[in-house]
Amino acid sequence: TANTYTVTANANGGIIPATNGWTVAQGSQTATKTVTYDSAYGTLPIPTRTGYAFGGWYTGENGTGTEITQDTIVEEKQEITLYAKWVVAINYYNGTTLVRSTARTYGETRNLETIQELGISDEEYPNFYGWGLSNNTLERTYTDGQSLSLTSEEGGEINLYAIWNREA
Repeated sequence: TANTYTVTANANGGIIPATNGWTVAQGSQTATKTVTYDSAYGTLPIPTRTGYAFGGWYTGENGTGTEITQDTIVEEKQEITLYAKWVVAINYYNGTTLVRSTARTYGETRNLETIQELGISDEEYPNFYGWGLSNNTLERTYTDGQSLSLTSEEGGEINLYAIWNREA
């Protein structure tokens, strides 16, 4: 017979909804499921958390370790705990066109992408001024490549809009 093990999904501060094949614990912070060694994990819950976007299931706390998807093969011969990773999505717009969306881990200090990294040509757009929080704003909130540490107050998603210096 095949070896089976219990996998525990830890919402890491979030709430796990009822999910087919899973037993959700009271309080909805954790859920369990029996998995079979050398088979795919199958359906995984999609938890929610106010102020955050779900960034996947990982074998280590706070999004460390290996990412586990429904297609990942169970390779551990022991009980397994998966931890929800919570991220913020940064959406970069040039006008109303979404140029790129990136996921960032809360509390991690990193630089915003530069217009060059986003593939926006500074020859085509030589007068880049910075990033604003709404389309057609002239108020710069962030500079190109600015260092930024994100908190849950951003609400799981930040939309940044390119500002062009019209007087240059």
